[in-house]
Amino acid sequence: MGKKKKLFFTILILALSLSFFQCYSQESKKGKDSKKISQNAGHFFYHDLFIGGQDNVNQYRIPSIISTNKGTLVAVCDARVNKPGDAPNNIDLVMKRSFDNGKTWTEQKTIVDFPGNEAACDPSMIEDKKSGTIWLAYDYAIPEPQGSF
Repeated sequence: MGKKKKLFFTILILALSLSFFQCYSQESKKGKDSKKISQNAGHFFYHDLFIGGQDNVNQYRIPSIISTNKGTLVAVCDARVNKPGDAPNNIDLVMKRSFDNGKTWTEQKTIVDFPGNEAACDPSMIEDKKSGTIWLAYDYAIPEPQGSF
């Protein structure tokens, strides 16, 4: 495996690990700048990407992140709007992008939002390397699809 490929996979694994760690960190960091980048162990850094209690979202869960052909990092996450917990619940999918290897991120954008307690959750992304098309798969859940038990 070439040096560039090894470096890419190392960065991708690190980005995935940090994304999962940060997404599950649900404490609101009131009084601190959420855009601040924290240095940790020399070359590595982390960024609080999705923080529960901000952007009118109660809890974030189930992150997905990819690096595109152009080097853009795309992060998508469940946004459990009104309360924590799985569906049935008001769960949207939100996205942030980074064009500088994760040092800075765009503002959060809601990309899937169904009415009421209909949920879009559990995102997973892949990119068609030939066309550059990013495919996003997710679960769609409706309240009481077959009635209650």
